[in-house]
Order: sequence, then structure tokens, then C-alpha cells
Amino acid sequence: MQISNDNSNNPQSVPVKREVKTTRDKILREDRFIFNPIHPDMPFCHASTDSIFLVATKQQLSNMSFKNIVETAAEGIAQEGKKLGRQREAQWMTNELLKVKNGSVEEIWRCCARLYSMESFLYKKLNEAMRLVDDKQQRHIWQQQISALGLFAVILDMNTIQFERTAGSFMGTIYRGANLSKDQIAKFKEVATSNNPHRSFQAFTSCSRNRTKAESFGNTLFIITPSICKRANSNDISPYSD
Repeated sequence: MQISNDNSNNPQSVPVKREVKTTRDKILREDRFIFNPIHPDMPFCHASTDSIFLVATKQQLSNMSFKNIVETAAEGIAQEGKKLGRQREAQWMTNELLKVKNGSVEEIWRCCARLYSMESFLYKKLNEAMRLVDDKQQRHIWQQQISALGLFAVILDMNTIQFERTAGSFMGTIYRGANLSKDQIAKFKEVATSNNPHRSFQAFTSCSRNRTKAESFGNTLFIITPSICKRANSNDISPYSD
């Protein structure tokens, strides 16, 4: 192949369009928009209800230093990875978190946001546990996860609130597509026609600003406006997503 730097006499030369892809061009990952295989009896709680999983975890902190919380959270990730046969993946995430244990709280939060946004067992198992808190038959599952992934969730939640501005807070309308059973859809319809139609999701819930993309997942579309609820908190963590 011969390449000429002079294209003035080349009638076949054509301009080349250079495109730069950003994180916003990434395809939404389906797993984050489909409810977990284990469906809770009630997929939502009253809007005034704090995360039961987070509250239960915080009760076990026992005046731990923040550095100790980070170290224990990293140990919990390693513990869960070993149980799932994902030791190498878990060890890498553990090392990443321990690298910043002496850093600022914001630096630690950014690391947690990056780890959570990765395609791994971490976000799947954490959200599975958090969504089961109102399911009496699955009580043992989410309680077991408090010791493994509870502290990681506390760090992520704590710093999401504290650094919502620097992390990229967003208070506009967002969308979530989900695959719901007929029974779950019936429960949502029942709530929508009740005297108090406001409810909350107990887990960290992935959403999109792009309605068209969200509509491609599942059989149900949630249209969410966080600004109508002072307790609501939403952040754009796409800058930390691989």
C-alpha cells in the first residue's frame, strides 16, 4: 500500500470523517434493567421507607473507623467472590478498593462507583439482596449478605448523598425498562390507584435518561421523576462505567 501526503492531484480522494465515541454512546446493559431471578413478594416499599438493608448494616458498624469500614467492605467482596467461585475477579476488585483506603472519602466513593458499574457479580448479588428485604420467605438471603456486601453498599450510599454534586446529580425524568410478571404488574397497578401511590425501590436502581433505550428492555416502562420526592437521590455514574 502506498500513501501520498499530497492529494491535490488525486481525483479519487475523499474526506475522512473522524468520530469520537463517549460513554454516552455505550449500549445499555440488559442485566441492569431486568429484575433479579429471585422475585420478592413486593418489589417496592412505601416512599418514606429507608433502605432496610442499609439500616440493618449501619446498626452493626459499632463505631468503626471509616478506614476499617473500607477494609471490611473489601474483605466482604473477597468473601462473596470465593463463595461464587469468582476469586480472581473478587481479588482484583478487593485490591482496587484497598488501594484507596487511605485516600479521601470522595476518592473512595469514586472507586466504589466504578466497581459497582462494572459487569461483575458485585452489583448483581448486592441488588438481589437489597430487593429481598420485604420478602419474608427470602429473609435469610439478604441477612447473610449484610456481612458480605453490606458495608460496600453503605459506602456507596453514604457518598452518593455527600458528593451528589461532584458526582453528577440529575433531577430530571429518567426511565427504567423491566421485565415484570403479571402478578407484579397487578401490584403496581393496585398501588397506582391507591390513596398513596408513591413507593420506593429498596435497591440501587439503574435508569436511563434515554426513554427509547429503556423501552427496549422488558415489558414495562417506569417513568421516574426524582425531584418530586425530597428523599430521592439520583446520580449519573456513567463517567465511572467501563
